[in-house]
Amino acid sequence: MSKTEESAADVLAAVLRASGMSKSAICARAGISRSSLDEYLQDRRQPSLAQIERIAQAADLRLTIGLRPRPRPVSSDYILVMELAEALPHDNVAPLAFPSMMAAAR
Repeated sequence: MSKTEESAADVLAAVLRASGMSKSAICARAGISRSSLDEYLQDRRQPSLAQIERIAQAADLRLTIGLRPRPRPVSSDYILVMELAEALPHDNVAPLAFPSMMAAAR
């Protein structure tokens, strides 16, 4: 799992922090055992989406799911070229100006 994605354990830990409730209180309200919640939090078991939603509701929170585009991978060659460009000396020169195509056609 990449650093930008959250695991079920991450989501449940955020639920606990946001609620301010104890694990026992949330488990009692969600109808799950404390050992199950501990296994979810330690990534030893994966809860279903419905279970995560029930735990969030027990903590008086609403679970929302969003989608966003994945970041495009950057090639190692691109990184090397950019590092080289930063290492080379350069002057602060105004960018080059090219005549417009319309002016050249006249």
